Amino acid sequence: MGAYKYLEELWRKKQSDAMRYLLRIRSWEYRQLPKVCRVTHPTRPDKARKLGMKAKQGYVVYRVAIRRGGRKRPNPKGIVYGKPKNQGINQLKNRRNLRVIAECRVGRVCPNLRVLNSYWVNQDATYKYYEVILVDPNHSAIRNDPTINWIVNPVHKHRERNLRVIAECRVGRVCPNLRVLNSYWVNQDATYKYYEVILVDPNHSAIRNDPTINWIVNPVHKHRECRGLTAAGRHARGMTKKGHRANKRIGGSWRASWMRRNTLSLRRFR
Repeated sequence: MGAYKYLEELWRKKQSDAMRYLLRIRSWEYRQLPKVCRVTHPTRPDKARKLGMKAKQGYVVYRVAIRRGGRKRPNPKGIVYGKPKNQGINQLKNRRNLRVIAECRVGRVCPNLRVLNSYWVNQDATYKYYEVILVDPNHSAIRNDPTINWIVNPVHKHRERNLRVIAECRVGRVCPNLRVLNSYWVNQDATYKYYEVILVDPNHSAIRNDPTINWIVNPVHKHRECRGLTAAGRHARGMTKKGHRANKRIGGSWRASWMRRNTLSLRRFR
């Protein structure tokens, strides 16, 4: 085995005495540093290399601390409005996972760089720590490398934010009587990205009588853009993955697949 394989095996056994001690010492160190800070070398070189990191100019690694758990809604003077169903303060869950939030925060701190990938490095009772790999699209070492210069294209600006899904959701709120079918990028400038969203009228006879599209008439497809069912949403959920570990997505997510495989069902159809 090579050196990276040994490192991978070390990180697989996080409950060993050596790794527990090391992670505890590092978590204490990370707490003293800023929430977003640049690191000279990746903490997990084996993982970083798997995710596209190269030891050459143009690549940068940042470490981010993200507070664990659900968020708390600001509630000045303790006043809540509306129905009791919408008056929750404490038990609000994030719609995005903490790793995606970490990538977005680094993207805002370094707007001139492109986020390539990220990975977990540590956690304690309060924070989870991620390292994010960024690429400088203006560096000659990146622009001349055929394996990574695809990221120089302006369409990959702020690729950590799923702006296409946001565009679909906004159009869905403006046109609640229509169904979002799909969307695509058309243009962008320094401030905005522009998308065109294809919508379908489920009450039109031409749609209801067309066997190739009338599946969208079913009420179960209402606001499908808000539930990750469009092409952009499925891509964001990782449902378009193929190859290694793609079978772990059956059922809608890794968690649903794990739950189905690890739940004992005593019901039988007889």
